[in-house]
Amino acid sequence: MQRYILKSFKNSLGNSLFIVLLMMMIPDSKAQVSDNFSDGDFTSNPTWSGSVSEFKVNTSLQLQLNGVAAATSYLSTPNSVINNAEWDLWLKISLAPTSGNNERIYLVSDQADLTGSLNGYYIFLGTNKDIELVNQSGTTSTVIFSGIPHRVNYSVNTIGLKVTRDSIGTWTVSSDTTGGTNYSPEGASVIDNTYTSTAFFGVYVQYTISDATKFYWDNFYVGSIILDTMPPTISSLGVISTTQLDVHYSKAIDTTSAQNISNYSVDNGIGNPSSASRDDSDFSLVHLTFTNLFSIGINYTLTITNINDLAGNTLLYATSMFAMPTPIDSFDIVINEIMYDPLTGGDDYVEIYNRSNKILDLQGLQLANVGFSSGLVIDVKPIIGTSYLIYPGDYVVLTASASVVESQYYTPNPNGFINLASMPSFYADSGGVALVDTNLNIIDKFQYSSAGMQFPLLTDVHGVSLERINFDRITQDATNWHSASQAVGFGTPGYKNSQYEDAANTNNTLSVEPEIFTPNNDGINDVVNLHYHFATAGNVGTINIYDSKGRLTRSLVNNELLGTDGVFSWDGINDKLAKSSIGIYIVYLSIFNLTRQTQGFKKTRSEERRVGKECRSRWSP
Repeated sequence: MQRYILKSFKNSLGNSLFIVLLMMMIPDSKAQVSDNFSDGDFTSNPTWSGSVSEFKVNTSLQLQLNGVAAATSYLSTPNSVINNAEWDLWLKISLAPTSGNNERIYLVSDQADLTGSLNGYYIFLGTNKDIELVNQSGTTSTVIFSGIPHRVNYSVNTIGLKVTRDSIGTWTVSSDTTGGTNYSPEGASVIDNTYTSTAFFGVYVQYTISDATKFYWDNFYVGSIILDTMPPTISSLGVISTTQLDVHYSKAIDTTSAQNISNYSVDNGIGNPSSASRDDSDFSLVHLTFTNLFSIGINYTLTITNINDLAGNTLLYATSMFAMPTPIDSFDIVINEIMYDPLTGGDDYVEIYNRSNKILDLQGLQLANVGFSSGLVIDVKPIIGTSYLIYPGDYVVLTASASVVESQYYTPNPNGFINLASMPSFYADSGGVALVDTNLNIIDKFQYSSAGMQFPLLTDVHGVSLERINFDRITQDATNWHSASQAVGFGTPGYKNSQYEDAANTNNTLSVEPEIFTPNNDGINDVVNLHYHFATAGNVGTINIYDSKGRLTRSLVNNELLGTDGVFSWDGINDKLAKSSIGIYIVYLSIFNLTRQTQGFKKTRSEERRVGKECRSRWSP
């Protein structure tokens, strides 16, 4: 409705009275609907009425059914928009709909009570397992549109839904079955102009007692059609085989431009595809087939031009790199960081790192829980069902909720996250994590313990990740792990660890780096690395650390079989799990081997002697 406000004021140069007419367009509260439940309420702004005791706003700020017995429940809110209108919403049904468990989204209704006789239109998610548009006249319902078969036929159905209607009654139903807003049409438009006015919008649910909390809704919008003026972009590029690529766009695209092979080209002698086919059910996906084969280890660039979306927006030019991945060997990808005891409201995450010089594909890899005592791989979860290339030096974070992790920890790499459909369960004190292939062959495995690996001077390790110090050291070396620095917020998902330390190459039998370190968990020289090198193999070593008065401070390594080269790390904590005092400490390495030779090593300044090793290691408490 239009409201007019009159404002009068005196001219500063005289007493003349000026009248200024301001016209302000104030929307009628009944004209549209917009609600994302961010206020934690559904009884105001806008006001929903109906079976209010059988709904709630949950902790995720979503509207959720909250029934206590088998029933039919509804909520409705005033709305008068029907011409040139758009209805948007997010919904989830944690079951496959049946005759006893189904829902209606009333786009149009002349009555607030959605359970009785009314005139209008609704979206039905029910026994036919598709998305249907239904005309209701009184108590008679007639399906006027049926979408893609079996669209809603899973144990959990998460759908972004969009419906539009123009001024002459042309209805278009679109969806995104990932729960996003990358809508694809469910089929051709349909014309039905039976009703040209409306008074209410709402949701209606029929349910059994066992499923009385399995319906969810969010992000309602009912209003004028939102014009789409953004061109499509490339969301992802999947390598399917040596001759096939899958291009995922940010939105549905039209058939003509999608299937024009001249709109696609690959360099390095590959050329145009022999065929391009838009997917029959996902209009944002195009399958490309080439005659020439892709070679392993070569980087290719796919160039795409002149791709139109369904609104007529054009992607004029875009490129995307890809490569044929190399088979993954053990230790090519390592577990680099783990959050197993997240903050309240947070989520576990596991960061992996490609330490090889290969281009690898995460498709087919799985994440698993590992028993701390048994070492057995259990609770195996697939990482991703499509091709996902990880290049040398890439970090990837695996979690059930990237948005939650990103809200609690800084990351400069938001694109380096994969949302798993389900994460393995990790214990908050000790446990394990493994990266395995489809045959459960171990790519990398790490068994952790808060008591033995987290920085013991932290009063609370809740929300503190364990970071790997070096990629090339063995995973299960307890001294190769440390609490993430407080300076980075106790976690570095998707980028270089705060406690990372390069492995130093040395020809000295024993060397220390850095010589002055400050183990206060600020991310700067928090650990000292003790590097060793032997000319022959088969040495068993013990490393003890003494203070300047010769008193034993820490037994770091006890009779451990050593390699010819290696490194151990010390975080300044003594055997009593307390911080050592500021001062000079002596690191003493003793070895023996099968030839019954026993040796000790010491280096004072730059001179190496076979007695021990003194390192001037000072730090602030």
